[in-house]
Amino acid sequence: MLAGFGCSEADVHEDRVQLARVGSEFLYLDELSEEWSGSNDSIELLNQVVDKWVREEAIIQRAILELPDEALDLERQLESYKKSLLIYAYEKELVKKKLDTLVTDAEIQQYYLEHQDNFKLQDYIVKVFYLKVGKDAPKLDEVRKWYKLKTDEDRENLLSYSPVHSVNYYFDEQKWVYFDDVLKVIPLTDINKSSFIRNKRKVTFQEDNFVYFLNIRDFRLKDAVSPLSLEREKIKSIILNVRANQLKKKIREELYNDAKKRQDIETY
Repeated sequence: MLAGFGCSEADVHEDRVQLARVGSEFLYLDELSEEWSGSNDSIELLNQVVDKWVREEAIIQRAILELPDEALDLERQLESYKKSLLIYAYEKELVKKKLDTLVTDAEIQQYYLEHQDNFKLQDYIVKVFYLKVGKDAPKLDEVRKWYKLKTDEDRENLLSYSPVHSVNYYFDEQKWVYFDDVLKVIPLTDINKSSFIRNKRKVTFQEDNFVYFLNIRDFRLKDAVSPLSLEREKIKSIILNVRANQLKKKIREELYNDAKKRQDIETY
């Protein structure tokens, strides 16, 4: 497209080098922010810039011809958008400074109890122990006894054994996890999820070069009320969002009243 700068092929008007024209609009070299050399790389980059401008300008000029007047009122739209951004930035800064971010356990508990219909489980969740070990891992006979977790000693043995010998394991008696996430690790197939979970199944099996152990300790079925521990952070975010909206409403009212007191507001 462009062989060089200042050559005889470039039209010069009022001492400005023209690079391209679309309709009555021209692109001049001095309108570009970059400094260009005569290297092949620089010329190639300039060609790309010019091509981009030409393509966009062709669309713009067609849009001006065919769009209705209200769609072309960009100045008013931009001014409205600018005001919205300014208000948003100012309110965000004030909220950041003034918002009380401490949410107590009592507030979380109260919100949870008052809005339980909003916390229905979309899938099955469980409290679970699972373990994946190589088929030649030591003490597999003992593990087949321990994983049933009938005694505190079984629990202690597993907590000692699993970090050392497992390929993967999970054991948190307080935390709920989605059963589908468990199935990503423990390759159970052809099971009825609801029936399997309801029976708090304990299973062990070998597949390929690994032995798997699974013990479902507790469960919640799909469509049941989700436990508070699983929803705690979500509820905290909801409470903070409600506070932020209330604070923004209060700020707007205070700013309006302050302007009225200073007699900065007149309506006609």
